Amino acid sequence: GLLPVWAVTELLPMVTDVADADAVEVVHVMVLCGVAAIVGHMYSCWIGFRGGKGVATALGVALILSTEATLAAGGVYLLVLAIRRLPSLSSLAGAGTFAVVQTALMTLEGDFIRQWSLSAFTLAVPVLIVYAHRTNIRRILDGTEVEFQFRRGPQVVEGEDGQAESE
Repeated sequence: GLLPVWAVTELLPMVTDVADADAVEVVHVMVLCGVAAIVGHMYSCWIGFRGGKGVATALGVALILSTEATLAAGGVYLLVLAIRRLPSLSSLAGAGTFAVVQTALMTLEGDFIRQWSLSAFTLAVPVLIVYAHRTNIRRILDGTEVEFQFRRGPQVVEGEDGQAESE
């Protein structure tokens, strides 16, 4: 998601009269390109309109659209992952954090209405990510979601013959 959105910031001003890469028109095209990347990742026509949960692709897009909100979301993701060891819960917390922080930033800057496409992205993409994680949410609530394991060095396990083996 990062590369196509970054390409818009570099190429669009070259082929149009828009000289400023931060112009509202460029932001609209960046958002459209980012949403296409995210939706294309989540619902790929090449694999029967199935795909990923959109978090990594959305991260790349969001990093270009709003570095500050993305860094805040990344911090929350890492904090929740360290405490709960549930990547899906961390992703949901990060997506929610992005929405809250970016909405606050845009409201403070007076850009929430003017940059309507970025506002829609800010609110819609986290909702789409929550929707993609609905089975994970059910497993979290049921207590059956798989935890992330932090590994340090090779793990030693006992083989079938009772001897120690490295993984």
